[in-house]
Amino acid sequence: EGVSYSLIRITQYLIMIAGVVISFQFIGVDLSGLVFIFGLLSVGIGFGLQNITSNFVSGLVLLIERPIRVGDRVTVGDTLGDVLEINMRSTTIRTLTNISIIVPNSEFTSSNVINWSHGDPKVRLDLAIGV
Repeated sequence: EGVSYSLIRITQYLIMIAGVVISFQFIGVDLSGLVFIFGLLSVGIGFGLQNITSNFVSGLVLLIERPIRVGDRVTVGDTLGDVLEINMRSTTIRTLTNISIIVPNSEFTSSNVINWSHGDPKVRLDLAIGV
């Protein structure tokens, strides 16, 4: 459902942009003056996509190197939980209190990650017990 919605929205935007360009050509507006504006927009979009690109490349690194796998218990920053899903842009972690947290993949390549179950199905867990 989500993929079809996204594809429909992207198609609508592309049709709208094509319609505007065709309309400008039809009424005789010189589009060469708009090249500069489109260039500036491209630079802005490029800066805006930096984080997405970083997360995408980090997702590729995670999938190729496999420092973490689905089912591993990891700590990323202050988040401790089990890896549920590794996607191209983000990884879903379920905490011990059953909260799903979506972590950008760049967090796994740019910060320290503790993999408590790397290569071993046994997991250590520290419990503070008050007396």
